Amino acid sequence: MQWLPKQEILSYEEITSVVAQLAPLGASLKHLDFEKTESFGVNSLAAFTWKDLLDLDACTECGRCTAVCPAHTVGKELSPRDIVLDLRDAMHANGLTSAIIGSTPATSPEALWQCTTCVACMQACPVFIEQMPKIVDMRRYLVMEEAEFPESMQQAITSLEKRGHPFSGTNATRVDWADGLDVKHINDVRDAEVLLWVGCGGALIERNQKVTRATAQLLNQAGVKFAILGRDEKCSGDPARRIGNEFLFEMLAKDNVENLNKHHVKKVVTSCPHCFNAFRNEYPHLGGNFEVYHHSEYLARLVSEGKLKSISATDKTVTFHDPCYLGRQNGIYDSPRQLVQIAGNGAAVEMARSREKSFCCGGGGGMSFVDEPPDQRVNQERAREALATGADILAVGCPFCMTMMEDGINARRGDREMRVMDVAELLWEASSSSD
Repeated sequence: MQWLPKQEILSYEEITSVVAQLAPLGASLKHLDFEKTESFGVNSLAAFTWKDLLDLDACTECGRCTAVCPAHTVGKELSPRDIVLDLRDAMHANGLTSAIIGSTPATSPEALWQCTTCVACMQACPVFIEQMPKIVDMRRYLVMEEAEFPESMQQAITSLEKRGHPFSGTNATRVDWADGLDVKHINDVRDAEVLLWVGCGGALIERNQKVTRATAQLLNQAGVKFAILGRDEKCSGDPARRIGNEFLFEMLAKDNVENLNKHHVKKVVTSCPHCFNAFRNEYPHLGGNFEVYHHSEYLARLVSEGKLKSISATDKTVTFHDPCYLGRQNGIYDSPRQLVQIAGNGAAVEMARSREKSFCCGGGGGMSFVDEPPDQRVNQERAREALATGADILAVGCPFCMTMMEDGINARRGDREMRVMDVAELLWEASSSSD
């Protein structure tokens, strides 16, 4: 393979990329060395690693990646297979130096910005091609070299830079959700067992504040000594990283790691799978080595230890939507379902696409900040599947999924009634009278 660059020693990133299938899919994005890198992102094949280039020739053209892509399913331009095949053709026809972004319809900026980073493409690929990281690499070039990306994403990035969260229009503070609850700042609880990482969505979006309240009340009910960072908490950096602003991600992540290490935090619980993935798979590279749990995992453990009990399970039928960053990207499927079974007294049904084959809510990869065309909305396609189960409640485990699925259900339900509830809310209602 004459096109492969000559190297005597592989870098750490290149070695780990070869065995990426051994790590969670949520750990697949490359880290950049800003002190050594002269240009950021990828707009030529020469900027890809040799493993990326090998991926291009490995493609079997089966199309499974495109078949499961949520953007493609709803009629958008994005096709992971076509991206790989077009890059392969360019490699053999033109070598490694020609520009690739926009060179074909498949690699157009419009198509690249439609990716929700759900990694369904990677899950479906029989030869372990990493399509999504290549898309993010090209996004990085558009963001950090060209400053060309959707305006609504730019607003989110600007808010992250100025306010430490992506929601430019909110007037809420990071502690409004805790009004009236016995929740303490970590400065006041030196021996806290757990840091409750609230996240931007859990703190600043009114609907998700109820989820955070339910989680905190359950922890109090179970006798867990926990604390929060309150106004000292910043975004985990996930939206910045998936949009393509790696520099901003590292800045936010390093600030968070420094802050948590300063407070000697060892154990983190969060209701946001995006924050969970950042802590679990991305912060260790930056010195943040924490024991991290999604709130469904931690609450399920408290139930198994007898510290939480279901008193009045709902008589409603429940179906669960797997968050991409919890399920497919990190392999956690059972703990949220345990809470659904407990709170629903076993009255649970699965959607046609669930667990590792689940369908995205449409909110990842910065897409929650984009107003999609009315006839191409991923959340409405997922809402259709949820409504088809006949369930009364759609359970979720992610603040982005909450927002996207409530919007999707409201658009699709007609005369049907379906509540969207987080698994913590289900458990809180079953364990005690909610506030």
